Amino acid sequence: MSEKENIQSAQALFDHFNARNMQAIDAQHAPGHATAFAPGAAGPLNEEQNWMVLQGFWAAFPDIKLEITLQVAVQFQQHTGPEVRGRLTAVGTTAEPITFTGRFPDGGPSRGWWDGIWIQGTAQVPSLGSELSQATVEYAGYGGGPSAYTGYGSAGISDSIVREGGSTGIAVGVVGSGTAIIESQVVANAGKGITVVGSYGLSTRRVSIRGSSIYGNGGLGIDLDDDGVTANDPGDGDGGTNDGMNLPTLSATYDGSQTTISGTLDTASPASATVDLFTCQTPDPSGQGPGQQMLGWATPDAGGAFRLTLDGPLPFAFVSATATNAGGSTSEFSATVTVSGGARHLVYLPLVARNP
Repeated sequence: MSEKENIQSAQALFDHFNARNMQAIDAQHAPGHATAFAPGAAGPLNEEQNWMVLQGFWAAFPDIKLEITLQVAVQFQQHTGPEVRGRLTAVGTTAEPITFTGRFPDGGPSRGWWDGIWIQGTAQVPSLGSELSQATVEYAGYGGGPSAYTGYGSAGISDSIVREGGSTGIAVGVVGSGTAIIESQVVANAGKGITVVGSYGLSTRRVSIRGSSIYGNGGLGIDLDDDGVTANDPGDGDGGTNDGMNLPTLSATYDGSQTTISGTLDTASPASATVDLFTCQTPDPSGQGPGQQMLGWATPDAGGAFRLTLDGPLPFAFVSATATNAGGSTSEFSATVTVSGGARHLVYLPLVARNP
């Protein structure tokens, strides 16, 4: 798309806001880029400004990048939210995070208030390269939808928090292959933590879920195909969503000085896979997961055996794991096992502190 066409497309997008009696948003245009401005403000959304989006916003063109800058709180009225068909970039820092939340009446915050962030391309023009880092998405999931969704494209979510949603925390579907959820927290959502599904006879693969704290949700921490616990198959040759990646099997012991977690992974090339190991305070009712606090990772040998040894007792009494193959496809959580042996020090960690 040419610069002129790009600007025309962006202008048409923002004109569409006004046509729907939405709050006007000015924009500065450049090739392939649209930076959002606060209504009537002199500069981009930053420096602790709040963007009060009364009727949601749409970034509907594949050549437009919608950028949210540091320390911005994007607030949505009930049953509104962004559907991004281009590219969304929301990259904060530890000191200056970005927050997507609701604009609540006097009754205060509640789960499922606004729609959530939808990043969705098409089969012809996928949405690629969206990024959320040091960002919080909270109180979304209106009407049973996920708080964050990506499909027909890929997105990266890292060092971020998805919490207090009205349903599933993060959903990856309709060929969201290549999406990565890394070192993030998916907690206290009313539904499942993360779901990965295919559709229209197409599989969604290479969705990596690594080093993330996923617990305190109302359903499975990770659910491939959104159909409950997926059983292992001999040799792991079934394919499908995230390659139908088999779950590790575990045992864990504490001998008074060290905790040893060992197990096996039955997959085609175990030595090229990685097993992430977690501890949790309370097992999921299904017996699978969750993963509250990551302990470390292990690489299986050619026969699928792996081991991780840690000094001292674990914070919690239960252990679970996920496996990720060389292509980046992560399994569901394994069955949770109890650490056997001597006494353990139980340290009760809070979920995630809410923003004031």
